[in-house]
Amino acid sequence: MKEMICIVCPRGCRLRGEEKEGIVRITGNQCSKGLAFGEKEITDPRRTLTTTVKTIFPGAPVLPVRTDAEIPKARMREFRKALNEALVSEPLGIGEVVCQNFLGLGANVIASSNILRELS
Repeated sequence: MKEMICIVCPRGCRLRGEEKEGIVRITGNQCSKGLAFGEKEITDPRRTLTTTVKTIFPGAPVLPVRTDAEIPKARMREFRKALNEALVSEPLGIGEVVCQNFLGLGANVIASSNILRELS
């Protein structure tokens, strides 16, 4: 049994979920959004990753970035480790792609700041 708090709406329902023999059972939800959240959290938990990557710009040695889609929670550490090797050498702005289809997960890593644009 996994306990979780739904983050889809402001209610913050306390959910309990389990999967047995391919059947997912969720309790504690007060709406259908909570049910869908709980089912997804049990079967395929995903998150948006926010972090920083290195740049070649002395005035901004790191650039805040995020994924533009959720990635599997189980691969977050691998994703962050691979991003440690990334180096931004262009003055990118908010929403511009830093790494496309990173690690083949279908998610791009995008800039979440205009700091490099402001420096150039």
